[in-house]
Amino acid sequence: MSTDGLKSLVGRRVRIVTWEQGDSIVSFLERTRLSLTPQGTIRHICPSDNGDVWVLVDGLKRDYPFGMDQLEVLP
Repeated sequence: MSTDGLKSLVGRRVRIVTWEQGDSIVSFLERTRLSLTPQGTIRHICPSDNGDVWVLVDGLKRDYPFGMDQLEVLP
C-alpha cells in the first residue's frame, strides 16, 4: 500500500487480530480483561516499509504499535 493509502487509514476503526502481550499489559495496568476481539482506532502510521501502526485500544488510555498484519480494518 502506498504512503498516501496508509495515511487514509488514520482515524479508521480496526479489530486487533493478534496481540500476544495484550493480556499482560491489561494485567499490569490493573484493568479488566480485553475482549476476545479487541478493537481500536488508528492514530498514526510510521512512514517506512515496515512501519508501525499506532492504535488507541478501546478500554486502554494510550496508543500501542502493531503491524498491519495484526489488524483488520473494519468497514
